[in-house]
Amino acid sequence: MPAQSPRPVALVGYMGSGKSTVGRMLARGLGWTLVDLDRDIRRREGRSIPEIFSESGEARFREVEHEALAAALDGAERRVVACGGGVVLEPRNRELLRRADTVFLHEDIEALYERTRRPGRPLAAGGFADFERRYEERLPLYREVAGLRIHVGNRPARKVAKEIERWLKG
Repeated sequence: MPAQSPRPVALVGYMGSGKSTVGRMLARGLGWTLVDLDRDIRRREGRSIPEIFSESGEARFREVEHEALAAALDGAERRVVACGGGVVLEPRNRELLRRADTVFLHEDIEALYERTRRPGRPLAAGGFADFERRYEERLPLYREVAGLRIHVGNRPARKVAKEIERWLKG
């Protein structure tokens, strides 16, 4: 159950779980602002996420991601934050996420793998074994920070957003 006063809502989950899409619908339904961390990072850095990874490395990306998350959650009532899939890897980020109403969008690994087979996803380029290893590494971290866990399945994003709204309203 979320806190009584409105706190920001953070959506976490593996790549392809629908964080940006559900976040957009949730923010619209609540009348709140959406912050898509990946979009914010691209704006801050003036380059794409694959470019950040290839030119500056994952460590630089994770530092910028932390800064963006801290800014997005800082005093941010009535804000929905769609996080990147690896945001939970950084302990400082997990601490920040505990201060928000955090929702884990859970999905089956096979569905996630199929959804992410396109260019522009820097950590999706490997095969299924690498994809699954990374997922298994992050799964307990998503669970650790989440106040609500939702299995997305093949449900429309608007239904998932409505379920989160009901949870927020108690």
